[in-house]
Amino acid sequence: MSQLKEGGGWHSSRAGVCEGTNYIIPLEREPALTSASAEVVETFLEAWIAGDVDAAVACFAVDGVYALHLSADLLEHAGEAIGRESIAEAISSFRLSFDHLQWRPLNLRVNGNIVRTQVAFKYRHRPSGEVLSGRLRFVFQVRDRQIVRADEYHDRAKVEAFIRLFARPPSA
Repeated sequence: MSQLKEGGGWHSSRAGVCEGTNYIIPLEREPALTSASAEVVETFLEAWIAGDVDAAVACFAVDGVYALHLSADLLEHAGEAIGRESIAEAISSFRLSFDHLQWRPLNLRVNGNIVRTQVAFKYRHRPSGEVLSGRLRFVFQVRDRQIVRADEYHDRAKVEAFIRLFARPPSA
């Protein structure tokens, strides 16, 4: 799982493999931070990096919510997915559309049952071959060692412009 590093932060004891690229998860967090909320979010992040949709979804409550705050008109998996089956479909749809070249969680912060983190990402859109990179933000709500809500925020204008340019078929 994860181990504390000298000087704060942590790293995964198992390297995540993402589209043939091996890397260690350099998640920065407060040195003395240990909580059940942080642990379940770390488990979710490690499963995401490994491409293990089932393990990622298992971190959610049965009626959990995963909200991708982008236009559902542009991305079929945007909006709110409610329940594990719907969350699995949303995550799988996204992973089928994009190769994950980099997905690096940063700055994990916990305040009670709320966990916040940033993620540095670099995706390759499979149909077009174009690359999208940036940072996103997650806000997780955790209860009884399960994620009850995950809100994913991107630079909406940037991502939606990318989708309009490269991911949508030209209109007739």
